[in-house]
Amino acid sequence: LCTFLEQLKKIVPMLEHPVEYELVAYHLREALQSLSEVTGRSVSEAAMDKVFKQFCVGK
Repeated sequence: LCTFLEQLKKIVPMLEHPVEYELVAYHLREALQSLSEVTGRSVSEAAMDKVFKQFCVGK
């Protein structure tokens, strides 16, 4: 959730001033990705690598 909040904190000032929408979209995607990892709807490659390295899954 910290990553989610950090990304939102970056987005809010951008919406108050003229900026490239691609930059806002990037931070919004990052925020949504971090939130989806908390809810379990998506898992990052880094999280999967950690699981496979630590727990010998599938070996």
